[in-house]
Amino acid sequence: AKGRILGASIVGEHACELIQMWSLAVSQGLGIKAMTQWISPYPTFSEINKRVAYGYYATAAANPLVRKVVGWLGWALRPRVRERWLVLLVFAGVAVLGGLGLRAWYRVPLAIVLDPATLRLSPHGRAPALAPVEGGSAVRLVQRSPGWVLVRAPDGREGWLPDAAVAAIGG
Repeated sequence: AKGRILGASIVGEHACELIQMWSLAVSQGLGIKAMTQWISPYPTFSEINKRVAYGYYATAAANPLVRKVVGWLGWALRPRVRERWLVLLVFAGVAVLGGLGLRAWYRVPLAIVLDPATLRLSPHGRAPALAPVEGGSAVRLVQRSPGWVLVRAPDGREGWLPDAAVAAIGG
């Protein structure tokens, strides 16, 4: 798990004072976050431990994505930004619309054509052939009939395929 302290080694002057905090953290299963909240007398050498713990989070702040998100939040939450609520409202609206779009996308009944097959005009083996469909193609399921499935091919054509020729993956 991120932020979990597995062990610590300190060599040098005042090592016995500095290692106490780390040994307590390891024995109690504390994480780096707990180390940043440690309250120690100031100024002492043990204050260095807190700075080391903060250094762990400084590497995350070097990530460009984290910096952009934190910068945007800092800008949006500034007291002088009159439109900050509008910005947050727009952001929330975009997030909700994105979620609704994903929900609609995942509800679409989709299938994969297992082997090369032929689209038929009606659901029986003697119906006229419309077009071939390659194996591995994604098709949209439109209707089911015993032993047959009406599909919409990637090129927009609709036709019937044997039920055994497709594997449903969505919807």
